[in-house]
Amino acid sequence: MPGGALLDHAARSLAPLRESMARGLALLPFFLLVPPVCAVVASCGSGPNIEAFMAIDTGERKRTTFFTDTQNINCIASMKGSRDGLTVFATVRQTQASDGKPEAITFEIGELPANKDTKNLVFGLAHTGNPNLVTPENVDPWPTGAFVCEIAIDGVVKATAPFIIQMPKCPVYPAAPGYRCGGFYPPSTVCPAADLAQKCTCSPDTGFWVCG
Repeated sequence: MPGGALLDHAARSLAPLRESMARGLALLPFFLLVPPVCAVVASCGSGPNIEAFMAIDTGERKRTTFFTDTQNINCIASMKGSRDGLTVFATVRQTQASDGKPEAITFEIGELPANKDTKNLVFGLAHTGNPNLVTPENVDPWPTGAFVCEIAIDGVVKATAPFIIQMPKCPVYPAAPGYRCGGFYPPSTVCPAADLAQKCTCSPDTGFWVCG
C-alpha cells in the first residue's frame, strides 16, 4: 500500500461535534472515504475504473456514519485497470452543517501515486485521537454534518463517497474525570464512569468530565 504523507491541515477547521470530527484535518496515506452504506459512484470516462467508500480502517470495516470521537476516518479508492504514472487526488467537502443548512466547505486532502498494480489507495483524515485514549490537552473532535469524499484523476472526479458525522450521547468507554468531553458529547450529558457507583457529567463550563 502506497505511503506518503498527505497535505497537513485542512484549509478550514470543522466545527466540533461527536465521534466529533477533528477541528483540523490532516491526511495520512490510507485508501478510503466512506459512502452511505458504501454506496459508491463508479468512475466514468477513460482511465481506471474506481469506486470510493469510507472506512475506519484500510477498507475491511466500511462505514457511512462516524462520530465526533471516532479514531480513524478513511476514504478508500478501489481501483481496477490502473496504469503506471497515475496520480490520484482525494478531496473532502462538507455539504451540510449539523443544523441541516447547506455547506460548501472544501478540504483539500492530498494525492497518492498509483501504478498498474495498484488495487486500493487509502486517504486518511487524521486528528489527535479519541479523548478517552490520549491526554485531554491533545484532542479535538471531528465536526458534525454531512460530507463527501471525491476521488479524481487528471482533474476529473471518478468516484464519490458520502458520509456523515454525528455527536453521540456518551463515549463507548467509561467517562473519567479530567478528560475532555466538550465538542465530543453534548453539554451536561451524564454518562457511566469506570466506577459503576458513579456518574460523570460533561461540564458545560469547562468541557471536561466531572464525576461523583
